[in-house]
Amino acid sequence: MLRTFRWRIMAILVFLLFTAMQLGLLPSTTDNMLTHDEYDRSFDGIGLKLGRSGRKRSPVVENASSRVVMYNRAPKCGSRSMLSVIIRLAERNNFTEYTSTDYSHKRPDSSRLPHDIRDIATLQPPVIYNRHLLYVDFRQYGHKQPVYINLIRDPIDRFSSHYNYMKYGDEGEQLENKRSTWPDINVCVARDQVVCKKNLPFYVGRFFCGMDALCNFPSRERVEVAKKVLDEEYLLVGITEEFENTLRLFEKMLPEYFDGALEIWRQHNKAKKLTASRKYDVLTAESRRKLRTDNLADEYELYNFAKEKFHRLLKIYRIAN
Repeated sequence: MLRTFRWRIMAILVFLLFTAMQLGLLPSTTDNMLTHDEYDRSFDGIGLKLGRSGRKRSPVVENASSRVVMYNRAPKCGSRSMLSVIIRLAERNNFTEYTSTDYSHKRPDSSRLPHDIRDIATLQPPVIYNRHLLYVDFRQYGHKQPVYINLIRDPIDRFSSHYNYMKYGDEGEQLENKRSTWPDINVCVARDQVVCKKNLPFYVGRFFCGMDALCNFPSRERVEVAKKVLDEEYLLVGITEEFENTLRLFEKMLPEYFDGALEIWRQHNKAKKLTASRKYDVLTAESRRKLRTDNLADEYELYNFAKEKFHRLLKIYRIAN
């Protein structure tokens, strides 16, 4: 009799809880990620949860293997190294690695964007989709938000790498369409030529700020938007200069996809040889000073913000820095 009463009470409670969630009185966690503070309190930083199959599960993403992971990779931030790992992990961890062949529409126009979003949102998970694409909120187009990830790099190093890549190309590439007539990088910086004053500065910032027109012009607002998106919409933004710790964090936070990432990287660390430019204009100390305090000041604010958050995550997940 007592057991029957208990079951009835439990059934009533479950019904009330479900009804409250349907009415929006309680938040549904189907699409949400736990905050890292919640993880730290709930799991005390101990480590990973295990699913019924014994496989590791993300402690911050509900049903991660049923979600599309979106790597909207920023150029010259270590994406080739990351992709060399992801491609091998896809076979190991049984997910699909989808590399877009669209290299010319990082900011699609209003007629193309909804179709691109639909194509990405309807991919069959588990899948990691990667493309040079500015951040976009899928929810505004009626789709579930993917799990966003990215890498960010020291702005001066990234700027120099990007300039030299555009001017000279990579080893093994033909020089077709490269800007071999561009001036020395220090001349470009000193004379405030367009590519060094307007085009390349905040280049990575736009990948977080998104598609809005405000992201294309220098302002306090676009920096704050980029920081807010990075903080609230990305599971993790890794640091290129701390690549192995980046992989360690991905292993902890998204094991359904990244379990074994560090081991694979150490076994197959060949990507660095693929990214060396044919030639390299070297920045002078004066050019570096000007870039840090002027041209790239906004980019450094975003980079330092990302780096501070990255180091907080290392502490939460008890990864030695």
